[in-house]
Amino acid sequence: MKKEYKWKVHFFKKKPVRGILILCVIMAVFGILIFIEKSVIFTVLALILIVYPSLKFYLPIEYKLDETGVQVSNVVNNKRYKWDYFKKVKKSNNNIILNPYKEKRFFKRKKKVVLFNVPDPEEVKEFVESRVE
Repeated sequence: MKKEYKWKVHFFKKKPVRGILILCVIMAVFGILIFIEKSVIFTVLALILIVYPSLKFYLPIEYKLDETGVQVSNVVNNKRYKWDYFKKVKKSNNNIILNPYKEKRFFKRKKKVVLFNVPDPEEVKEFVESRVE
């Protein structure tokens, strides 16, 4: 088993048609807001609030798993988690879900970390489980 795993995921490259359609919707909303509100400040603020959540789709995400923890980084932010932060590991298709809680939580769903398109899911899951539990 390897001591370190690194990979990069870029959803826009995988599904460019979906990305272009999303951009068209964002531009249409931008145009409608400028036409209706006639306020550039409000329109720019609304555009930022619309574009920021979709950055995960347009920008590449880099994952790095090593002995100390998990690093998830893209152009906007860089987050590092230690292994003791996570309590539960789950595999879903080619993704691995790292959850800081053993049981299901209704209000704290955003705390989990999803590792998308893992290159070798079984091997990486074993690696992660050996660190988490």
